[in-house]
Amino acid sequence: MLKPVGMLFIFLSMSFFGFHLSFSLSRRVEALDYFVLAVEVIRGELRFLQPSLPRLFEKLASDPRFARPPFFALVAKGLSYRKNVREAWREALAAQARDLCLSDADTVILLRFAYALGGSDLAGQDSLCAFTLEELKSQRDKAAEYRHTHAKTYRILGVLSGLFVCLLLV
Repeated sequence: MLKPVGMLFIFLSMSFFGFHLSFSLSRRVEALDYFVLAVEVIRGELRFLQPSLPRLFEKLASDPRFARPPFFALVAKGLSYRKNVREAWREALAAQARDLCLSDADTVILLRFAYALGGSDLAGQDSLCAFTLEELKSQRDKAAEYRHTHAKTYRILGVLSGLFVCLLLV
């Protein structure tokens, strides 16, 4: 009685692992879409309204499109504690890293954006946003292609490895 329960547990846990890896690929694409939209909104706000950065991040935090994940709420909270944009952005990114499933390259792009944000005139900010958008869209396309080619493989490998281990135990 105990052996079939153990085999079922092993099969389910290995299958879950494959589905979890597949789901993380989808979450990465969603996170990159989130940041593409955010940079587009930041670019528009800086171009036309020219708000201060703390006010800009408070506005993004209250926008329902950016409610999940609460990245911009964390940035706005960090800025309210008198931190600079770099520190607040880095801390929010570190706090949300697990949920966002971003790669190291994605994180470098976002940190580079935060470090340069607010550091130049309006034309420099606009070109920074345009450059960051190009990089994020490129990363998003690569992530979507990777998800398309590997997500099903991860799910199948999870299920097959669970079956293989169960067959070894029989």
